[in-house]
Amino acid sequence: MMDDSRQTYLKTIRQLGRDGARVRNVDIAAALGYSRPSVTNAVKKLAAEGLVTVSKNEIVLTEAGAAEADGLMERSAAVKALLLRIGAPEPVAGENAALLAGVMTDELYEIVKNLRI
Repeated sequence: MMDDSRQTYLKTIRQLGRDGARVRNVDIAAALGYSRPSVTNAVKKLAAEGLVTVSKNEIVLTEAGAAEADGLMERSAAVKALLLRIGAPEPVAGENAALLAGVMTDELYEIVKNLRI
C-alpha cells in the first residue's frame, strides 16, 4: 500500500474509532468517499502489515497501527499550528497540514515541533 493511502486509512480509522466507536468498512468508505471494495482491499493490506485486525465486520487498530496513526496526527497538528502561526487561514492550514506532515523527514518534524514563533 502506498504511504499516502496508508496514512489516510490509519488516521481515518483512528478518528472513526474514537470513544470506542465501532469501525466498519462502510464507515471508512463513507468518510473518505471511496468504494467499499477499495476499502476492503486496503484494510486487507493493513491487516497483512499487522496494523489492523478485522473481526465480525469490525476494524480495530493494533498497537502498532494506533501508534503510527497517533504519530501521523501529531505531525499534522504540529504543521497546522505552524501554518496558522505564520498567517495561513484555517482552511488552508488544515488542508495542507496532513499533506506536508506526510512527506516531511523526522528531522524537519522535530524542528517544526520545537519552533517557538
